[in-house]
Amino acid sequence: MILLLYSILQDYGITDTPKEAVAVTEQHTETSETIKAFTGEQIESIMKSWGAVDTLSQREKEVLRFLLENKKRKVIADTLFVTESTIKKHTAAIYRKLETANRTELFEKAKEYLQ
Repeated sequence: MILLLYSILQDYGITDTPKEAVAVTEQHTETSETIKAFTGEQIESIMKSWGAVDTLSQREKEVLRFLLENKKRKVIADTLFVTESTIKKHTAAIYRKLETANRTELFEKAKEYLQ
């Protein structure tokens, strides 16, 4: 919850954030950076073998590829010429359709589909 609020504050450029929220965000950043990105070959394997991926729209599949490369939301948005808000919406839809709650769960579940 704190991370969501902090993300919203960042989106609106509000920087007066309690130190506790910053500490939690920094801790989360370290965790997300320890997720090892999949290679292009691994991503192709996951995309082919994970049946639920077929329920995603073409754009959601593009975003999923970037997520599996462990790209940050801003980088994905800039690459696809959309806003970060749009990427957040696509990411939420991906998590829902693939029955995961966050990036860590997505990576754990994706590992099951490596061939």
